[in-house]
Amino acid sequence: MPMNTIAKSPAKDPTVADGLRKLCIHDGAPPQIHQVIALAGEALRASEARYHALFELGPMAVYCCDAEGVIKEYNRRAVELWGREPAPGDADQTFFGTLKLLRSDGSYIPHDRTPMADVLRGALPAVCDAEVVLERPCGKQVTVIVNIRPQKNERAEITGVINCFYDITERRQTMESLRLANAAMKAAGNAIFITDRDGFIEYINPAFTSLTGYEAAEAIGQKASLVRSDTHGQAFYHDLWQTVLAGKIWRGKITNRHRKGTMYVSDQTIAPVKDHNGEIIHFVSVQEDITERMQVEEAQHRAEVLAASNRKLELEILHRKTVEEALRTSQATSNELLENSRQMQEQLRQLSHQALLAQEEERKRISRELHDVIAQTLTGINLRLALLQKETCASTQELHEKIAQTQQLVADSVDTVHRFARDLRPAMLDDLGLIPALEAYLKDFTQQTGLQVNLKTDAGVEELGSTGRTVLYRVAQEALTNVVRHARATRVDVSLQKTNGIHCMVITDNGQGFAWDDSLMAKNSKRLGMLGMRERVEIIGGRFRVASVPGQHTTILVEIPADTNNARNISSPYHEPHYHPAG
Repeated sequence: MPMNTIAKSPAKDPTVADGLRKLCIHDGAPPQIHQVIALAGEALRASEARYHALFELGPMAVYCCDAEGVIKEYNRRAVELWGREPAPGDADQTFFGTLKLLRSDGSYIPHDRTPMADVLRGALPAVCDAEVVLERPCGKQVTVIVNIRPQKNERAEITGVINCFYDITERRQTMESLRLANAAMKAAGNAIFITDRDGFIEYINPAFTSLTGYEAAEAIGQKASLVRSDTHGQAFYHDLWQTVLAGKIWRGKITNRHRKGTMYVSDQTIAPVKDHNGEIIHFVSVQEDITERMQVEEAQHRAEVLAASNRKLELEILHRKTVEEALRTSQATSNELLENSRQMQEQLRQLSHQALLAQEEERKRISRELHDVIAQTLTGINLRLALLQKETCASTQELHEKIAQTQQLVADSVDTVHRFARDLRPAMLDDLGLIPALEAYLKDFTQQTGLQVNLKTDAGVEELGSTGRTVLYRVAQEALTNVVRHARATRVDVSLQKTNGIHCMVITDNGQGFAWDDSLMAKNSKRLGMLGMRERVEIIGGRFRVASVPGQHTTILVEIPADTNNARNISSPYHEPHYHPAG
């Protein structure tokens, strides 16, 4: 079928249709003619169906206009490229289906200057492979190649045009990418060459010529070993080829030979190029000349070697300065230690002084008690006996009463002497042990003070030596005395137990607490206080700790090892973080 009749099928031509109708009704026509006519009509319909299938399904975009440029027919591919679907026969839409047409340089083409318009008015006989740009309603541009032919009647008059066009946008982008890649490779500072799978050079960039001295005409077609030097052995190149043939990238430092025979060193990367099936078809090599850098590094190394003696001298000077500074620091440290020693000596002097004062006060107290109590009691006995002597003539009943009173005074004196002796050194502690001695002391303490004291004991503490038992007893005495004087407590809990070879005593009251660090250093106190208790404990290798906050209860913890020779190696079973080492 001629291209200039694409806008009309024979079945739709009114002249052909009228002739067929006349043949069908012609009187006297033989039956064979009717059969021929029927077959011709069927053939025309089949041809029309094929025409429409080709028109709609073909990959080429096709549309046609009448003599006025009004679009009459178009296929779906044209709609896809236009990005819109015009109304056939719309006189307001002429020459092309898109709303805007541009030249390849991006300049706008008016409607009456489009290639379709030029062919319709006869300015151009036809258009072959012209490039234009369609702009879709969304703003996206599509580059197409157009081929335009006029349709003419039997009088050679133009009755319309047919435009066949196809999209080259992706191809143009690919070509642009290739052009850009080629330009980038030519402009690259690193030497680049491409070989086939067998290592024959197919492309080099200008930097390759600058690096190796070989022009493209000399290098292309040659093996890549063209620049190989004798620096590396066969094993080196064997490993290189095994790497790239396995589809991996090889990177390394390599020494090659210039066209003039000089050597150069480069950091080289060789990467395989694969086709769509994953088969290696080429290798791309990129080389960076590091010869100058290597020379600089070697020169720097030589300079470092030459400067080694200077650095050694500088280090010696620095060492001497460091030693001098260390000596100055050592002197300062010695002075500081000396000052600390003086302070510690002063503290020890204060402690000794306080201990002497406490001892003296204890002697005074004993003296007063003996004088005021026992002496007065004995004086009373003497007076009673004197009166008894003068009154020998008195009645026997009265004499008995006076003698009974005298005996009571003597008994009271004996009790008082015993109590004083127990306070100074309870015999029960040596005879019966720590627990009975504490029980007796706490019973008497409760009777005298009214404080409720709860004692919880473990028989294992009796394994402690005499010195350790004495220390625990004295600490308990001092702690309970402090409770009475300062704590304002109503209850005291005393616990004695042996855990992991450590003898522990815990004393807790429900009193008002105190700032423990202030109490430890109470210089004006007439008692040993916390510092005295700590000294007692630490002298035999124990540990003394206090937990107290003003307004809350106070807890004293004493830990004494079974072997009092291990003075500083106590592993405490107590881990409460609020305990503080007293002093």
